Amino acid sequence: MKKLWSLAIIEVVLLGSIAACARSSSDASSSGARPKTVTVVKLLDNAGAYKLLTEKKIEEYNNGVGKDRGVKIDIETLTDRYREVLLLAIRSGNPPDLFAMPAGLEASYIASGWVMPLEDVPGSREIITRFRQYLKTERHIHGGKTYALPLEVLPIKMAYNRDLFRKAGIVDAKGEPTPPKTWAEVAQYAKRITDASSGAAYGFGHCWAFVVGYRRLLFKPFIASIGHFWFDHRTGRYNFKDFAPALEFMMQTKNDRSCFPGAESLDMDPLRAQFAEGRIGMFIAASYEVAVFSQMFPTKVDWAICDMPVMDPNNRYKEVMLDRVNVSISSSVTKERLPGVFEAFKFMHDKKFYQYLYENCAIIPHEQDIITSAGNVQNKTGWKAMSADLSKGYTIFPWPDSLLTLEGPSHKEVLDRVWLGELSIDTALADLEKRYNEALDRAIKEGKITISNYIFKEDIRLTK
Repeated sequence: MKKLWSLAIIEVVLLGSIAACARSSSDASSSGARPKTVTVVKLLDNAGAYKLLTEKKIEEYNNGVGKDRGVKIDIETLTDRYREVLLLAIRSGNPPDLFAMPAGLEASYIASGWVMPLEDVPGSREIITRFRQYLKTERHIHGGKTYALPLEVLPIKMAYNRDLFRKAGIVDAKGEPTPPKTWAEVAQYAKRITDASSGAAYGFGHCWAFVVGYRRLLFKPFIASIGHFWFDHRTGRYNFKDFAPALEFMMQTKNDRSCFPGAESLDMDPLRAQFAEGRIGMFIAASYEVAVFSQMFPTKVDWAICDMPVMDPNNRYKEVMLDRVNVSISSSVTKERLPGVFEAFKFMHDKKFYQYLYENCAIIPHEQDIITSAGNVQNKTGWKAMSADLSKGYTIFPWPDSLLTLEGPSHKEVLDRVWLGELSIDTALADLEKRYNEALDRAIKEGKITISNYIFKEDIRLTK
């Protein structure tokens, strides 16, 4: 109960901060050459992996270009509870001016009227044109209007601790660690690392308290093995049953006691911290982990990135890459404040800002000219493996989850029960597939979803 009260207090404080900044639209300027008023732009962001990098550049902007233009960005960065706090802020009538729409929920935020279309913002044509070739229907564009612009492509691979591999004898003839190529090897290596560590380290790391943990760290990694997400882009139907091997792997690491204890209460940042301390042998890592382990959780362990393992190396599909959007403009922004808010929006999409993040191993931008003009960062641990060959990956196709009204428990609640041993894998996946497809059919019938917008015939198989 004390924990619940503490969380409530935190939310109230955050909402109060958001509201106060939204109301504080002007401050006196000390220089006669600068604007007499300052538009304070509240930005709520979820890019925790490169929080320090973003905050540094925003501080420079506030003290330089922003001050000259009468704009000050006030940033609040959250990771673990971002979705809940953002939703509470919006529903309480105190939304931030700029915010990153949570992945997979773009359509629902737009349908709820919470996001301003860029076509309604004076002067936005140039920035829309810059990104036009990368825009996707049902991710950036809805109903013919643009609500978000791309930030990055984000490969998902596997991080592994080379020191722990050596200690467990998982090496080649030259003594070099050999990362796993199959999920069976992942499970085997996890047990060997755990046995060799005598309680000091564990072979694998799960974090099911992470709100998108099952989706990001279990289902999406297995796309390289089966060729589709739980929403199958080829058929326009939900297919959970094909992911039985993913859950079998998950439960094997639990039954072998080869995963870091307490996964049901572990969130993403604590998992990263444990890996940085050398207590976890392997975990599913996104490209921004390179920045995490040089900025947020500096580590001295010898670690590396490897390609995603698959069930069968002779039947391999492309690895999933997330297609993350940058911040969007809240529909609550008034006409008077919109010019200042749009100035902040343009800064967050500035090419020099993108280049700075790329050079510090934080993002991989869509635009090749940014990468070409950037300094050499390929020598930084893990970055070459993440960004050198994007042909092995594909940017995940949009899926309609956020537009469904699902009856019964969420996928996380169901999968938590599997993890806790309360529900069988087959029962859980059959239940999810049935209820998600029923919800999909209702949404199509009600006109909420145009299913053709979610069907893609692109072949993502790598081995022919």
